[in-house]
Amino acid sequence: MKNKMRKLKNRRGTELISIWELFVLLIIGGGIVIGVWLFYTANVDVIDGEVSLLYEKLALCLNENGYLNENYLNGSFDIMKECELNPKVIVKEGDFYFETYLTDIDANELSFGKFKGGNEGHGKDCVVITDSEVNAKNFAKCYTGREIVRYKIKDEMLEGYIVIKTASNQRGGKIPVV
Repeated sequence: MKNKMRKLKNRRGTELISIWELFVLLIIGGGIVIGVWLFYTANVDVIDGEVSLLYEKLALCLNENGYLNENYLNGSFDIMKECELNPKVIVKEGDFYFETYLTDIDANELSFGKFKGGNEGHGKDCVVITDSEVNAKNFAKCYTGREIVRYKIKDEMLEGYIVIKTASNQRGGKIPVV
């Protein structure tokens, strides 16, 4: 039994090994901390996604299987309620804008059925960007699309487009570490 348990008589190197172990742990720990810090302080830019999501939400609400939402042309249409848009986010925070209007099949804008919401300054940004083809850094990102729809006016079934313009200027930022 005495042969199986050997006592170490020379233990002078244990202090040096623990210092090296501590050094390696500090290097690994520091690398992890720096990596996490770099990841969480990155700029976040989701404007393109927000613009397309707002467009999709409006398009799905207004274009019901190729037919214009039946309430769109009556005088009491509330686009915020019908399309389940949050007025606090769209109107009060001022980072979003949308505009919808109806055109005939020849793309001539009709004098009725126009709705706007959000910060109209972003709509003006979109006009400037599209008219002058300027690449502005701090302007809103814009998207314009149209959906072909059928709609009824005075018992006559017509075909045209619902044009949807959306814009967002919600800037992401650096995510705080703490």
